[in-house]
Amino acid sequence: MSWLWIGDSHLEAMHSQIRDLSIEKGIGGLVSYRRGWSSARWLREGDVPSLMARAQPALVVYVLGTNDDPISSAAISGLAELAHAAGARVLWFGPFHTDTHDAEFRAILGSDYVSGAEMARGLRFPAGNVHLVSDDYPALAARLVDRAFERPRLTTLGITVLAGSIVTVVGLLLVSSSPRMRQRWTPAEPHPFEHWVRKRPRPRRRQEARS
Repeated sequence: MSWLWIGDSHLEAMHSQIRDLSIEKGIGGLVSYRRGWSSARWLREGDVPSLMARAQPALVVYVLGTNDDPISSAAISGLAELAHAAGARVLWFGPFHTDTHDAEFRAILGSDYVSGAEMARGLRFPAGNVHLVSDDYPALAARLVDRAFERPRLTTLGITVLAGSIVTVVGLLLVSSSPRMRQRWTPAEPHPFEHWVRKRPRPRRRQEARS
């Protein structure tokens, strides 16, 4: 399974934890964030189709909404549609500091929306701040990854895309099997605000000597 995470400064604050937790669960993918970006700006400037093509995700996780003022139904539904068109399912985590706009997001996204405020319940926010204290982001990252990993579901198109990708993956595995490539978990970062997540190579089992 592969997934693509797209978000704002919240995702920036916990991208390393999401990377590590993804590796533990055996999931590869791409994490891309832009500080201060709204859903509308992501749709307008984020080149999301290119990210989809590179990551080929079964799941696209959006961590957006804090900078959406006002809420743009066209932008939110547009981002969701880009994922669906690529054969991926969508999971959208809204603002973490408030549930004020949950009803609006849910009206647009339906069951693909998860209240960010619910996910952040019990975590700490400095007074008047939309961001958590830095020490609480690892806990939030764990909650989000668990929720995203909870119910993987592939659409028919997603299965077709995944099947078509197997040949490419096999080719990449042949290249990455060299000792030099095995030393690295990730290729060169494609962008200062993007981070590849590669599955941890499994250690080879040593054949036990027969007595």
